[in-house]
Amino acid sequence: MFRLSITLCITLLLLAGTAGAQEVALPQLGSSADRVLSLKDEQAWGDMIMTQIRGNSAVVRDPLANEYIRGLGFRLVAANPDAAEHRFDFFLINEPSINAFAMPGGYIGIMTGLVLTADVEDELAGVLAHEIAHVTQRHTARRFEQMSDLQLPMVLAMIGAVLAGGSNPQAAIGGIMGSMAGREQLLRNYSRQNEAEADRIGIKTLAAAGFLPQGMASFFEKLLDKYRHSPRPLEFLSTHPITERRVADAKLRIQDLPANRLGDQARFWLIQERLRVLASQTQPLTREQFLDRIAKASGPKKAAIEHGFALWLIRDGDAGKAMTIARQLYEDNPKSIEAATLYIDALTAGRDYPRAIDIGRRALALSPMNYPLTLSYARALMESGQPLEALNAISALAYQYPKDPAVLELLADVQHRAGREAESHETTGIYLWVIGDLSGAQLQFRRALRERSDDPYFFTRVRGRLQELEAQQMQLKGRQRGR
Repeated sequence: MFRLSITLCITLLLLAGTAGAQEVALPQLGSSADRVLSLKDEQAWGDMIMTQIRGNSAVVRDPLANEYIRGLGFRLVAANPDAAEHRFDFFLINEPSINAFAMPGGYIGIMTGLVLTADVEDELAGVLAHEIAHVTQRHTARRFEQMSDLQLPMVLAMIGAVLAGGSNPQAAIGGIMGSMAGREQLLRNYSRQNEAEADRIGIKTLAAAGFLPQGMASFFEKLLDKYRHSPRPLEFLSTHPITERRVADAKLRIQDLPANRLGDQARFWLIQERLRVLASQTQPLTREQFLDRIAKASGPKKAAIEHGFALWLIRDGDAGKAMTIARQLYEDNPKSIEAATLYIDALTAGRDYPRAIDIGRRALALSPMNYPLTLSYARALMESGQPLEALNAISALAYQYPKDPAVLELLADVQHRAGREAESHETTGIYLWVIGDLSGAQLQFRRALRERSDDPYFFTRVRGRLQELEAQQMQLKGRQRGR
């Protein structure tokens, strides 16, 4: 669970990541003349940290939810004039805490608890716009640079604490906190000036993207009021300190901006319901709860809850009931990617493969190469005993999303079922590399070289991957000895 201070979490990942990160030509902290990481160096650190995060089971892999959060994020990025020189990526973490954070390299993480707390999409967009501003104004890089004067003994002690903790994170945390005595700057939040600047730019970004500019202020105010007297500090209020003055300042800035209308909330509510189901491992849901909520809702809100109920039924093993609900949702809105994807998944779970494949073909004719649709369609083909057709469907997606764990996992499975063992081992190796398991990736590439392949470039390609991987492992070992 991602319960720690975000800054501390990033520090842990940074230090622990030397044992399994991808090759990123890491810079020496403190080397820049202006005491701020260059964009290239910042990206390198962010890529390394994200490699470790991708391997965590709490990272949401739901294709529909991921497509939604990326689409929302990039809609805001397009409205921020300072974002052009930065790379961005947005991801969700299955964690009930209400928080979001920006990392070096433009990686922005959002806890599912925050998405479920927002009443309208504009509130969620306000938080994302705020985090995007932290990246564009280099606030994240400046905080990261604060670690530049760490003494080597402290760094070694912190690394030792992480490694000693192993499967006992509390022990690791205790050791790290002991090693950080007197070094509070590692846990500092953004300065008041940074927060005010991110608010100002974020509100302008919201308005420019067509959202209600008061979305940010209203969400902050809601959290402040709701958790003002809470015995347990709210994570978001800890990492983004909010005061009455800050909320008032935000409201003043809104007065000079165009008053946009509240947009259609149907897709936002639907994604909320999917995330509610995904989070149900820690907050169990029941059939009765769904039926009660459906009975009290109407319109798009009711449809969203029914979508979530169908997903819950699939996961609960009641594919028959799920197919009935999903079919109605699809017939009500046959052009909806979300409805089509849900229906394909329900039909696949119910082993009605011909119908699932037919729906997939129809949907992809309207939305070619769509990320969640293609994954569901390829899975239906694979489960129906048509792995070669599934391979044709997903191969192009793998070129478009070369580091997406969900795509790589499914591709490796499809290749295995199609009898392409060499390619399956290669793809599994890439998947393990993407999530930071270099030893596992090396093993898979070696296995791939022992198989047969009809691809004339296969062995040259895999040997090249293996050489790059081994060179990276040597570099990491050399860096560790250098410490």
